[in-house]
Amino acid sequence: MEAIKIRNSRMTGVLLAPSGIFLSYNCGPYHPKWDYRAELRAQAFLKLFCGQRLPLLYSGAEPSGLLFGNDLEPFYQILAAGDSALCCFFLLDGNYRHFYYLTNDQKGETLLKLLCDPGKTARLNALLSQGRQKESPDLPIENDAIDENGDPVLFGYVPDIPRIYRFLTALSLQGRAGTLICFDFQEDVFRRLCGKNVTISAIHYQKFESLQIKSQAKSS
Repeated sequence: MEAIKIRNSRMTGVLLAPSGIFLSYNCGPYHPKWDYRAELRAQAFLKLFCGQRLPLLYSGAEPSGLLFGNDLEPFYQILAAGDSALCCFFLLDGNYRHFYYLTNDQKGETLLKLLCDPGKTARLNALLSQGRQKESPDLPIENDAIDENGDPVLFGYVPDIPRIYRFLTALSLQGRAGTLICFDFQEDVFRRLCGKNVTISAIHYQKFESLQIKSQAKSS
């Protein structure tokens, strides 16, 4: 009976992974629109449901969001909308600490595997942190590392909509420089989003994929 309360949600499914609970949506080629209250009810329902049915895995876990699109244009539109009528307040007003955007293609599938595998993500983050200081929780800007100038570095290769929004907004408000790390196929959209104070550092996707294939071959 509780599930009837979320029948207006646009959620297309739920992903349960070692890294957490993900309410999944698919906007295709379009700018997403939401029934604000229905989506908040869906979030609350999944948190309660998973906490009761799978307490050893998800007790107290905060659900994250996962939005799929045909390309990166909807992702750009969400972050570029600002305070306009198109702004997705559901994604940006703090209801979700994390809401990821992935494309409906092989590249998106690669990122989905990373998102679901905390160990693999931690190893990649460790590589990206080489030559940089560890993240600083005292810095008033979200960060995954600190560069040689003391400026924040964010790992944005699995695009997290609210986290990237908070990072770019804080840099702009505080007049600071920062670095955002992404894959090379995401570089164009991030350059369109970021100001001159943000340095974009890109991971070569084909090299990353070839390393993954070699690693899988060795393990088998």
